[in-house]
Amino acid sequence: MLVLSAAVILPGGGLAARDGTDLPFMASMSGQGTVNLVTGQGHNQLITRASHFGSGTLEEFSQIIPIAPGTYASFGHLTLTAADGDQMFGEATGTGLTTDGAHFTFTLHAVFTSGTGRFADAGLAYDVTVHSTIVSVAGAIATSELEATAAGRLSN
Repeated sequence: MLVLSAAVILPGGGLAARDGTDLPFMASMSGQGTVNLVTGQGHNQLITRASHFGSGTLEEFSQIIPIAPGTYASFGHLTLTAADGDQMFGEATGTGLTTDGAHFTFTLHAVFTSGTGRFADAGLAYDVTVHSTIVSVAGAIATSELEATAAGRLSN
């Protein structure tokens, strides 16, 4: 049925640099997520390796909504934490597809507009592809393994 996302909207607009510094952003992510198959509420926790962030984490709270057979929309609130503890906060939207109800591919767009520490005046936008595989279902809760890659721009 449903699976988690890691951030979601179709690839979209960029984020302009605030003071002219616009840096490439690349990340790989892996982790686990859960989704309530009744309510569509999801929670994802991923370990990240990202340019300008080092090793860190991404946490997402999302809402997943079926929009057609095998097609889902996802809307999420994200917290990206860098190796030094500085954070960025953002939103993500996008779509996910499945042909078998166990393997999902989400195409997402995330935009971060606030942060702490060295990211206090920064912005980040990236597109991400998330591969999600359901590994267990207990009652209404599906647990999935996640693998993702992202590319975008960091502005500060």
